[in-house]
Parts: sequence; C-alpha cells; structure tokens
Amino acid sequence: MAMQEAQEVVQVIRDLADELGRTPTFDEVVRAGVPRTAVVRHFGTYNRAVEAAGLVPNRVPRPYRRWTREKMIVAVRELHALIGCAPNTADMRAFPEVCPSPRLILREFGSMKAFLREAGIEAGGSAACPRRRSSMCVPGMAAVREWLAGREACGYRPEPAEIAEVAGPEGYRLLLGVASGAGFARLAREHGMTEGAARAVLASAIKRLAALVPEEQRAAFFRVKV
Repeated sequence: MAMQEAQEVVQVIRDLADELGRTPTFDEVVRAGVPRTAVVRHFGTYNRAVEAAGLVPNRVPRPYRRWTREKMIVAVRELHALIGCAPNTADMRAFPEVCPSPRLILREFGSMKAFLREAGIEAGGSAACPRRRSSMCVPGMAAVREWLAGREACGYRPEPAEIAEVAGPEGYRLLLGVASGAGFARLAREHGMTEGAARAVLASAIKRLAALVPEEQRAAFFRVKV
C-alpha cells in the first residue's frame, strides 16, 4: 500500500510536468490532489519526490543564503527576539533557515561574543536565559503551538492526525507536552531523554512539519512569535 501511494505521487508529478512543460511546484502538486503528508512520508522532501519522478527540482532560493555582515546581524536579532535570550551555537545550528552557521560567524566576526556585541545583544550563559531550557528556543515551535490549538499559522492549519503522522510518535508526544505548558526538563525526564536529545527530537519534528507549509511561507514559519 505504501509503495502504491509513493508511485501515485510520482505519477502525478510526471503528469503535471507533461501538462505544464516544466517541473511542477510543490503547491501545484498539492492542488492536484496529493497530500503534503504523503510526499513528506515517502520521500522526506518534495525535491526528492521530483528526482524519483526523473525530473530536475526547481531551485528556489532561500532567504539569507548569501550572508553579508548586515544580513547576519539582522538574522541573529530575529532569532534573539524569537527565543527571548542571546542565541548560542546550538540555536544557530538547529535551523540554518533562520541564522548563519557558527563557522561562518567565527570567520566573519572572530568570536561569537564579538558577533553578538556587534548585533547589540548581551551574551550570557544558560543561567542568564530564563527560556534556555524551554522548547521555545527551537524556531518553529510557536507556529506549531498555533496548529495544535487548531489555529492557522503561515497560511496552513493541519489536522491533529496530520501533525502526529509527520512529527512521528516521539516528536508528537513532546510537541503535545510542550503545548500543554509542561516544563521541558520534566518532559525530557519522563521520556527517558537528556534535554539535548529531547530538543533534537523536537527540532527534527518541527523541520518535518515545516515541509507542510507553502513554500512562500516556509521562512515565516520559523519566525512566528508567541
């Protein structure tokens, strides 16, 4: 059954390509009747589904991919506003859609402290950040909270079953716990994980959920504020 569904997705992409004379976009395939979850479940990303259909993916430029000093500063300020405290290297590595890599920052500014200082952000350790232990330090969680509450975020409102399917059992349980207001440290203990491992599971689930958002809203998904 799973193989049949995957083949049907590939066939829809091929049929649309023949009709349009080019590789269809993800949104065009969804409008043709293919659930976003089917693409994510069988192929991980839409581009992989396109490649499985024997086509060349559309190369959609992502915002802030060509980092200048000014764009790097704007990005870290946005991340700072999102998580409520000075970002650390783990925050920046988790979501390259939001912030440049720590390696690029070090090459450009010499140190993380110098980078934050130039951005006007006061550096501090975990103790200085009341939300460092919170899942809100994972970009995208605010948008997912809206979904779990049955509200639209970034032009999309998936059903609970859809969220559960894409996030996976472990990720979905963490998402529900966070949305209910449970402390992140306690959630990690209850699931037999370290906080770092739980945060990684959560980040991975949110990345997969981001694929459900229309392409033009993908960057906004990671910047929704509480």
